Amino acid sequence: LAQQRNFFTPSPTPDNSRIIPLVASERALYAGSMIGLNVLWYKNYAHSYFHFFNDDNEWLQMDKMGHILTAYTICRLTSSLYRWSGIRESSSNAYGTALGMAYQTNIEIFDGLSSAWGFSLGDMAANTIGASLFISQEALWNEQRVTMKISFHRTEYSQYRPDELGNNMVEQSIKDYDGQTYWFAFAIASFLPKGNKVPGWLCLDF
Repeated sequence: LAQQRNFFTPSPTPDNSRIIPLVASERALYAGSMIGLNVLWYKNYAHSYFHFFNDDNEWLQMDKMGHILTAYTICRLTSSLYRWSGIRESSSNAYGTALGMAYQTNIEIFDGLSSAWGFSLGDMAANTIGASLFISQEALWNEQRVTMKISFHRTEYSQYRPDELGNNMVEQSIKDYDGQTYWFAFAIASFLPKGNKVPGWLCLDF
């Protein structure tokens, strides 16, 4: 008997009952996140003509790590969702990478139109690194052997500069780089010969 497919099982062929809600959800999440960013980030600053700004020497490059992580995560998650909906693997990877870069580029355009920031080539380079981290592993290994993670703890600094570092936990988790730690997790078993006894969940993190 054929194994019955449940909700979490990827569809073997394109399934419109999954693709249509997925695309609709992506659009809603995109719009919602843009509105959220405007509330958390842009609303208190005037708009300006489009301009560039070099911020490579600011924040000890912690913001660049955030760009790498965000681009990588969007690419990976979007690709997985398209595979779940029945889109073939190569196309899912391409869609995921393209959407991840498009989303991040849109944020850079917003920065370029804000008086407080500007379109950052350094940020775009970081976005490209994050997307490349995803797509290159799919091309080389057909799996993600090195993943990115983030942890956060509240710090004392936000109380001194709440407008810059956040007034609450949600804002601080995004704005207060002092409390962020970025991790590269290497799945040990994936680098060893097949049949090894190392658990798949065990990672070496840096």
